[in-house]
Amino acid sequence: MNILETTKISYYNRMSKRKTTTQFFTIDIPMLLLILVLLEIGSLLACPSAWTLVGDDCYYSSTMLATHSEAETACNGTGSTLIVIEDSTENDLATTLGSGTTMWIGLEQISHKNWIWVDGTPVTFEEWDSNGEKTGLTGGCVYIQPDGKWIQASSCDTQMQFICLRDVNTPCADGMCDPAGILSLGSETTVNVTTQGTTTDITTEPTTQPTAQMTTQPTAQMTTEPTQSTTQMTTEPT
Repeated sequence: MNILETTKISYYNRMSKRKTTTQFFTIDIPMLLLILVLLEIGSLLACPSAWTLVGDDCYYSSTMLATHSEAETACNGTGSTLIVIEDSTENDLATTLGSGTTMWIGLEQISHKNWIWVDGTPVTFEEWDSNGEKTGLTGGCVYIQPDGKWIQASSCDTQMQFICLRDVNTPCADGMCDPAGILSLGSETTVNVTTQGTTTDITTEPTTQPTAQMTTQPTAQMTTEPTQSTTQMTTEPT
């Protein structure tokens, strides 16, 4: 049913002595309320900046390089995980998000040829390259190629881009929504650079001891010693 419906009423006009037709518009209130509710829900289903909304999930495609461990830390720091791929549609999406480069995904090895997704989801879909699953290789990290095929990395310390996945209704962890803000490659720390502990150390130390020394000790010495000298100069001649 349309929201607006047209109703025509015809009647005989005694003044003009002819038939007159009047058109009325009626509103389907239940339908209108339903649309307003759907619009409100749609406005709530929004992803943070730099994330892409697909269905009820948010995806983040990094432009920074990271090891598998660093990528997982960066995703987890925003309340997300490395991407979980459960069917061919999601695999095509991951390929598109990869924009022609290799990307870490959230598949991890339990034992030889025994895999599980980082969020605990069982593996029900696989898209291995012909030589993707390595025989005898102990590295349990997987990346997706630009052609959508999966490769077991020879080393989890290889640096490449990655894809994070989170439910649209999941809030960002501690207000952090950008994995790039958590990931700090080339430094000794990766997460601590953005935590409250590190920020406190930086802002507290310069504002306590140096300020107290400069405003108390020098001021006291300069205002008392000259006063004693003035007293001696005015009494001895008298």
